[in-house]
Amino acid sequence: MYRSGTKLSGTTAIRYCTLTILLLLLHTSASATDPWFGLVVRGGASLSTPSFTTMPGYPSAGIDYDPSIGFQVGGDLLVGAELAPRWWLIAGAGITSLNTSAQSRETTTLSIDDEVFTAVVLHNIELTYLAADLRLAVMYTFPAIQLQLGIVGRVPMIASVVQSQEIIEPPGIDFPEGSVRIDGEGELPGLARLVQYLEVGIASHGDDVGAFHISPFIMAEIPLSSLSTDVSWRISTLSLGVRIQPRSGLSRRIQRDTLRTRDTTIVSKKVGASGIQLLAVDIDSSMLVTDTLVRTTVILREHYQRTYIEPTPVVVASVRPLFVDESGREHESWTTKRIHHRNVVRIPVIGMVRYPGDLLDTDTVTVAFPDVSDTTSHSVVARSMAAQNARALRRACASASRLTITFNKLADKEAVIRMNDVAKWLRSAGFRGTLVAQRSDQYDSSVIEIHGYERKMPIQSQSWTTILMSPVRIHFYPTVDADEDIASWEIVIADEGGHTDTIRGTGAPAHQVAWNVPDSLVDGESSEIRCTYRLTVRTASGYTTSTDPGMISFIIGGTKELPVESWTYRVGGNHDASGPDDVEPPAPLPRLVRSMK
Repeated sequence: MYRSGTKLSGTTAIRYCTLTILLLLLHTSASATDPWFGLVVRGGASLSTPSFTTMPGYPSAGIDYDPSIGFQVGGDLLVGAELAPRWWLIAGAGITSLNTSAQSRETTTLSIDDEVFTAVVLHNIELTYLAADLRLAVMYTFPAIQLQLGIVGRVPMIASVVQSQEIIEPPGIDFPEGSVRIDGEGELPGLARLVQYLEVGIASHGDDVGAFHISPFIMAEIPLSSLSTDVSWRISTLSLGVRIQPRSGLSRRIQRDTLRTRDTTIVSKKVGASGIQLLAVDIDSSMLVTDTLVRTTVILREHYQRTYIEPTPVVVASVRPLFVDESGREHESWTTKRIHHRNVVRIPVIGMVRYPGDLLDTDTVTVAFPDVSDTTSHSVVARSMAAQNARALRRACASASRLTITFNKLADKEAVIRMNDVAKWLRSAGFRGTLVAQRSDQYDSSVIEIHGYERKMPIQSQSWTTILMSPVRIHFYPTVDADEDIASWEIVIADEGGHTDTIRGTGAPAHQVAWNVPDSLVDGESSEIRCTYRLTVRTASGYTTSTDPGMISFIIGGTKELPVESWTYRVGGNHDASGPDDVEPPAPLPRLVRSMK
């Protein structure tokens, strides 16, 4: 026995600490039925706070260094044994490597050539530290994490210090001869034989990877003593790492919560108005593990969830598109052509408008109309122009000062009717100027001449605008057969350019749903317009079903479908085109050209 007041040397303390750890490990390993072994790899940042108060050779005592950040890496071999349910004793040995540096600025007085002045000296120190670790900790396993608290004894093997000093204020001054300096490399003076740390860590239960079980953790080391008896140098570390254990030696009580919850699900079905029929009961058979029931207390909290199986409604839906005219009938003049295994509908146009490159104040633009046939009324022509496109003509009407409407080969009564229809359309298009009607036999088609633009309107050269014979209208014929009420429906139409249009309704859809093709789908320099359509139906119970997407393909106009025989434009009144030969139209005409916007 040591007498009271006897002081143990560092070597003796290390021996007693090591012997105590070995005895604890032997005891727990012998008494434990399920020990585990593992390897830990860690790395992190270290915060050091050195303070040199008694080191000999410094110009003055009490130099405190600024806190600095270093980097620490290490590894350990661990062994764990169960002390009680959820409680584990962990011991291990490892190695730690640390590199850090510190700086301090000291204000002192120097004398050079009998001149005394104040100077600032910068002290630099770099530490390379290698130590052997002995760890002893207690771990408690929570349902989701593991908490570890322990003591680390660090035995230094290498503590190399590189020191330097320089005068930074005033700059360019060297130390005077005979002054005391500490430069060079050596061992940290007064190196402690054992440095103690308090460790606090949190780890997850981890997961199995191949033949190993890997658990990530975060660990903090708080210093309880200094690295040296002559230097107050304490280093705190925050590390991240992983614990690797063989699956064969891993106790399931480390990674699983012994306080378990069993969920029992009762699946039933409605029978009549109030009764239910039991279909199945799902019981978690893993709760019957003998080892868990024998060694621990398992608390079962039963959760009953009653699920009714609602009958899925039977909904059969389909939709069929059809191109129609204004009367709702399939347009007899529209033809269907087979292109790349698709049925493409050709839609004729009623006329075209051509503009010069730039419309000046004195420009005149002519719109040519075909002769009115028996199957196409004047009002249809006017409404078509007003509803479908001719945007450029609308802009021209808004800024023109005079419009001359020329009718050809028409009887007086028919000319008056047509004049009224066209005048209504022009007024609706925004024209507020003077309307002049005249009859002439010089042209084969009726024309509208637009005079007196108030400003220069830059328009792309050879700009053409189609005027449809009637709006492109499609009737969708949806068919829905369901054994419950329909709450809502919608038909979504999308073209290849990303434009979409949606028709919606509540309740069951009507026998037919009309859809006017918007200008965003018609405008474009494409020979063929392709759109997809899909019908979606939602029942009263919330069930939703959709049809497979269908395809619509159509072409606006074409060279052979253009009934216009003359195109005319006049510039400044100096050139009076009297026939179709005066102005050559582009050949061939595009099937679909972009309307001016």
